[in-house]
Amino acid sequence: NALVVYSILSDAFSSTLSGGFEIKSLTVMSITPGSGYNTGPVNITSLEGAGFLAGSTVALTRSGETAIPGTSVSVAYSTQITCAFDLTGKATGYWDVVLTSDSLVSALPAGFLVKSLALASISPGLGYGTDQAHTADLYGEGFVAGAVVNLSRSGQSDITATGVTVAGSARITCSFDLTGRLTGYWDVVVSTGGAG
Repeated sequence: NALVVYSILSDAFSSTLSGGFEIKSLTVMSITPGSGYNTGPVNITSLEGAGFLAGSTVALTRSGETAIPGTSVSVAYSTQITCAFDLTGKATGYWDVVLTSDSLVSALPAGFLVKSLALASISPGLGYGTDQAHTADLYGEGFVAGAVVNLSRSGQSDITATGVTVAGSARITCSFDLTGRLTGYWDVVVSTGGAG
């Protein structure tokens, strides 16, 4: 009888799943709303992407401008953040949306548009020098509570509207006392205290 000796060299085995695991980068994909007016704050209802962590920060950045930091930043999920930006007096145009999560940074280039207040029309566009309470509707965009409305003409004192009601970002109602005022064309001016 011959003696057979088996030698086990190792009990370790390995198997490879090639490309089976992916490490992804922090990503910002979209922002809602994608624009706001430089007359006040805007609430961001959804900043979407992937890899968001608690403690993430958000900012709007633009070359030559001071960054606008996000406030009340809340990471709802690893894919969604809500926050607010104070756009008061900020430069109009496109801004980058920059998210920092831990030591990682992701940007959505030109992802947010800062717009300015714009007055498009007034209705009715005329009144009489005998009107003590001429009511008018102004239409445009970017109107905010606290807006001041004036009729202005060179060499004349402004006619400041009373009963100013901002009925949304696109409409204002107000009244003017036109009694005894100079006839002719006057400029309609809406101001809010922000840049415009």
